[in-house]
Amino acid sequence: MQVYKIPVERLGEIDPSVFLAFSDVLDGENPDVRKWVKRVTEGTENQMEKAVKLFYAVRDGIRYTMYAPFMYRKDYAASSILKRGEGYCVQKAILLATAYRVEGIPSVLIFADIKNHRAPEKAREFMGTDVFTYHGYVALHLNGRWVKVTPAFDRETCRKADYPTVEFDGKNGAIFPEKDKKGRKFITYLKIHGEYSDLPLEELLESWRKVYGEDKVKLWKKAYEVFYGE
Repeated sequence: MQVYKIPVERLGEIDPSVFLAFSDVLDGENPDVRKWVKRVTEGTENQMEKAVKLFYAVRDGIRYTMYAPFMYRKDYAASSILKRGEGYCVQKAILLATAYRVEGIPSVLIFADIKNHRAPEKAREFMGTDVFTYHGYVALHLNGRWVKVTPAFDRETCRKADYPTVEFDGKNGAIFPEKDKKGRKFITYLKIHGEYSDLPLEELLESWRKVYGEDKVKLWKKAYEVFYGE
């Protein structure tokens, strides 16, 4: 499947049904993915209610971790993420977008550079910065309009890090807030790269190399290959 990049302001000009296709990454034809989606949405006919259920199933059912394999497209396949039960923001976004497409809800991936003002010291040391390049989230088409959601941080991660949880009601956008309820800075969106029909992996990895450094990306790759036995 060819990866299409859509400028944010042009998304509304495109027939949403284009964004129902599956791929090697958004592998919604995988039987395990389809069974999981059916189980999550069982007994629900309304598309909005299905969208909400799937959001929470990914947000809290798939543990957030920065320490996930990332180098190859197979590392991002929705079926692989479901099997691992964990992933970082891009991987969780891919599983959610795939689930929406299985249910006939058009979806795209959005990538943005963000600054996490509350990033744990361990994360800052791991990356060498508090800027997360190509943070991934989702836009889904419901009731004639596009809505943006991020399922990245599960409830337990938010509890441990004292982050605000992102809640989705099926009508309003659900992305990271600029500040938490105590007025502390949380997330600043620095740059929106665009909205994509599928995972632009090489584009993502190139940005990682620029922001985090070639040597660090190679080190991460080696560490993950040893850990996952690849």
